[in-house]
Amino acid sequence: IVTMDEDGMHAPSEISKLVAAFQATHAQLIYAVPTKSPPHGFWRNTASRLAKKCFSLFSGGKEFSTFSSFRLISGKIARKVAQQCGSHVYIDVALSWVYDSSHYCAVNFREREGRPSSFTTPALFEHFFRLFVSSQKTPLRLVSIMGVLSLILSVALMSYFLWEKAHARIPIRGWTSLAIIVSFFSG
Repeated sequence: IVTMDEDGMHAPSEISKLVAAFQATHAQLIYAVPTKSPPHGFWRNTASRLAKKCFSLFSGGKEFSTFSSFRLISGKIARKVAQQCGSHVYIDVALSWVYDSSHYCAVNFREREGRPSSFTTPALFEHFFRLFVSSQKTPLRLVSIMGVLSLILSVALMSYFLWEKAHARIPIRGWTSLAIIVSFFSG
């Protein structure tokens, strides 16, 4: 199965290169790598490389520094992904769960200088966040630990405020209850 972007950036004529790489390597997944750097500018390209490195770090040791949406997937792996993949899970994340071998193939992308990207900066941040959170258990564990620590801090602050109020060290009426409510809902 070959996947490609709908914006015309990937040339269908380059599919033959992916098939040739698949036949030569027998890898379960072949990623297309552009022969030229994307014409998005220094900061966008640097941020993209950094995001891919972060994804590789959290993907259980699999190398994803050059993944793209132009890829060839063996039918066996595609069926496994279809069984396990739900909505809001990126296909590269789901692929990282099931494949054993991958390979990269240099192809020509049809990116044109000066063509505006359909991704805005906020959309790219949202994309990265969803990719990060759905990549593995580690980010979800970090968020859970942060939530528990926040709850513990909240209970400690509430106890402190009640202690101070009980010993008449907080002279302003309503401040203690407001501080407790804010602490509880923040935690």
